[in-house]
Amino acid sequence: DDPSMTQPAMYDVIDTKRGVRKSYTESLIGRGDISMKEAEDALRDYQGQLERVFNEVRDLEKHEVEPSESVEADQMIPRGMTTAVDKSLLARIGDAHLAFPDGFTVHPRVKPVLEKRREMAYEGKVDWAFGELLALGSFLAEGKLIRLSGQDTRRGTFTQRHSVIIDRKTGEEFTPLQLLTINPDGTPTGGRFLVYDSALSEYAAVGFEYGYSVGNQDALVMWEA
Repeated sequence: DDPSMTQPAMYDVIDTKRGVRKSYTESLIGRGDISMKEAEDALRDYQGQLERVFNEVRDLEKHEVEPSESVEADQMIPRGMTTAVDKSLLARIGDAHLAFPDGFTVHPRVKPVLEKRREMAYEGKVDWAFGELLALGSFLAEGKLIRLSGQDTRRGTFTQRHSVIIDRKTGEEFTPLQLLTINPDGTPTGGRFLVYDSALSEYAAVGFEYGYSVGNQDALVMWEA
């Protein structure tokens, strides 16, 4: 994870600071609360714990994971529903991820992700994160209102979504899927893409989104923890 992807100015400042652990350790030693040897012993002990847990996890990965019981039989799955879209629409969604405004500076770790998305749109081998964006983009092109919120939702909890790109130098925002709310001929589709990082209050957030879905039943409203 790299917080500078979404908070570039803040982390430019943080990068100029000394590490918290080192500063606090020096303060404790300076006050006489601990000795240098005690500080070094504590650091070695902590690093040893991390190494031990890391090795335990690697050992667990050697064993096959048992699949969870499927719930598919309990779900009502629509049949005979056409969900395919034209390849040209997939291409538009891929192109949108590289259609930055003039002078926009993409984070160096984000740009390869966006370039890969355009490649997937044309050549296949679509990953999970881009598959989600393809689905959302196709809805926007059809004029749907999409509302997506949750904790760190714009970037994605696992740094996988990048639905909003932050300029590395200015903090300006660019939302690629917004380009799908405009038809190729320049007319609006009527679609809207509303994506928010919600407060760290799950009951309040999910309650609001549920209310939104009831109030606008034509909208696709999604909330993720």
